[in-house]
Amino acid sequence: MMWAFLLLGCPAAHVYPDGGGLESQLEREILALRSTIHRLESESPGENGPPDALYSELHQVLSDCECTVEASGRATVITLRDADLWASDEWTIRDEARMSLDMLATAVKMRPGYTLTIEGHTGDMMPSSMSAQFTNLYDLGYVRAAKVMELLVREFGVEPERFTLVSAGPHQPVASNDTAAGQNQNRRVVIVLQPPKR
Repeated sequence: MMWAFLLLGCPAAHVYPDGGGLESQLEREILALRSTIHRLESESPGENGPPDALYSELHQVLSDCECTVEASGRATVITLRDADLWASDEWTIRDEARMSLDMLATAVKMRPGYTLTIEGHTGDMMPSSMSAQFTNLYDLGYVRAAKVMELLVREFGVEPERFTLVSAGPHQPVASNDTAAGQNQNRRVVIVLQPPKR
């Protein structure tokens, strides 16, 4: 009797918009889940997973330096703002920044399979001190990145074939460009240290 009551309380089989019932809907959901699982399994493990050991090392040794160290998947991301990176002539790398880059280079040289991408970022206005030398912000960002690479290669011995240089110009801001403080935050060099793929 109890079973009869329960069955009477069951709603009629639902018909989904495509004309199928619950069984066909579940089959579609299982196929979608299998497709998602397959996609996740086929993704490069070098881009996913917990932070790499290099992140922990650099986060510790650079904790008192004028840069930020973050993890992005297995990659380690180091950000140096222009104000902390460049001396008053805006072309010479400050001694404090050189020490940070020296420690970074030492850690990277102990890990031969790692690659480095150096990104030059700008605000959306050309600094007046640079307007005579550059006609666009992409060139400025690229030269900034190249200067950092040059130091890491020539003075600290990191192999040049491990580098990729990128200029994002003004198009990846981290703050509003409407204020001088925001412009200063956006003017930065970002170094992405990528471990070898597993």
